[in-house]
Amino acid sequence: MISKRKTRAFGVCLALLLAAWGPLAVAAPPTVREPHDFQALGREAAAGRMPIVLEFAASDCRYCRILEHRVLNPMLLSKEYTGKILIRKVEIDSGATILDFQGHPLPVADLARRYGIRFTPVVVFLDSAGRELAPRLVGLSSLDFYGAYLDTAIETARKRLSEDLASRATVPAPQP
Repeated sequence: MISKRKTRAFGVCLALLLAAWGPLAVAAPPTVREPHDFQALGREAAAGRMPIVLEFAASDCRYCRILEHRVLNPMLLSKEYTGKILIRKVEIDSGATILDFQGHPLPVADLARRYGIRFTPVVVFLDSAGRELAPRLVGLSSLDFYGAYLDTAIETARKRLSEDLASRATVPAPQP
């Protein structure tokens, strides 16, 4: 028969062991964040001179989950895109209200309508003001090629953003 003292000692040892292993626990892999303030997101994109890669998803969209788990989340995990793009998503059927790029409250469904989103997933490539920089990716037809399509669109968006910023820098200021 095990005494109460031995049981208590075992419990203390187990607690100490678990506490020691705590820092070794693996953190959850990064997932695509859902912004609530697109004006702040736009400022972040402008400060970093990065395009925004925005996925329009739906809660019951199986292909959206596949896109996130097989493509977008691994992109975040790889760190290859860190400092080059901001990856975000909105669930168009969430019922949430966000602040748009001008800071005005807007239901997410209305944001989707502004971009002409009728089904999901759709990935758009935006500048800091919410203007599209590259052709959007509609649907998920083939995972084998999707990464290449996405990389091509990202490079197109980054190039266009760079060109837009350069053209604004060379425009002379209006004279009084």
